[in-house]
Amino acid sequence: MEKIFTKAEKIKLYLCVVLCGFAALMLTAAFIVPPTGVIDQSVLIALAEILAFAASLAGINYSYSTKLRELELKYTPQNDKREV
Repeated sequence: MEKIFTKAEKIKLYLCVVLCGFAALMLTAAFIVPPTGVIDQSVLIALAEILAFAASLAGINYSYSTKLRELELKYTPQNDKREV
């Protein structure tokens, strides 16, 4: 079955990937960067957790919307062009 993605779904997918990547980057930075007193490590970790949560919600929405579309295409009657 051919998967058909709308422009909005593609944007959601790319946004999920970017948010997850940025969250991983922030978590890594929280452990690598020495404490300078400007940004506390707990702030970086909290931001990374929020970004990961947002990305997971968007990913769940994306997953279920594509599964719903596939089911609609599967069970929607197709117009057969038959000559009578």
